[in-house]
Amino acid sequence: MRIEIWSDFASPECYVGQVRLQHVIQRLGMQRDVDYRQDAYLIDPQAPVRSVETNAEKLAYDKGISLKQAHERYEHWKRLGATEGLNIRYGFAYNTNTMDAHRLVLWVQDEYDDPTLTQRLIDLLFKANLTNNFILADREVLEEIGQAAGLNGKEIIRMLSSNAYKKAVIAQTAHFNDLGESSLPFFIIGKKSFAGIQPRQVFADALNKDADEFVNARL
Repeated sequence: MRIEIWSDFASPECYVGQVRLQHVIQRLGMQRDVDYRQDAYLIDPQAPVRSVETNAEKLAYDKGISLKQAHERYEHWKRLGATEGLNIRYGFAYNTNTMDAHRLVLWVQDEYDDPTLTQRLIDLLFKANLTNNFILADREVLEEIGQAAGLNGKEIIRMLSSNAYKKAVIAQTAHFNDLGESSLPFFIIGKKSFAGIQPRQVFADALNKDADEFVNARL
């Protein structure tokens, strides 16, 4: 079954939604039955490459509130992430550009055609930004993440030093905008589409119409 997903590594909603889908796929034992494709979306194409402020610091400045109040506004992401076994620290993550992270994923998908490798890389990129709060625009950070996923560090730097996949990231972002959707992550599972985080049962039914009920099960 074909699965296509638009998301951005700067979005905790995308992190939770994609991990939830993975858990459902595992629960159904369908790991070998899905053809998984990640498409790029830049929530903030103008986000800085050299990040100096966290999301909470930026929110506090923009809204004229205290840093404590800003962090409190992000607590719902921590609670939601916990439902999928994630530790999301969105307020502490840096406001950073994700172009190179998307380029890395698109390159791996084309170069290796290995869904397991691609998924491992995607998971590590989300975790690096939203749990460990590394700066994804830093190419040394991306090299370390890629190596942890099983890639060759020199090949990563060679690709990132080029302009490869920049136009593809921009085109995929534009294509999503042309769809008229506004919520990420955006899933196309088979012939059905879903915007935003979905209940487990919705994913299960889209993957297998005969799936058992397990909507509230802790995975």
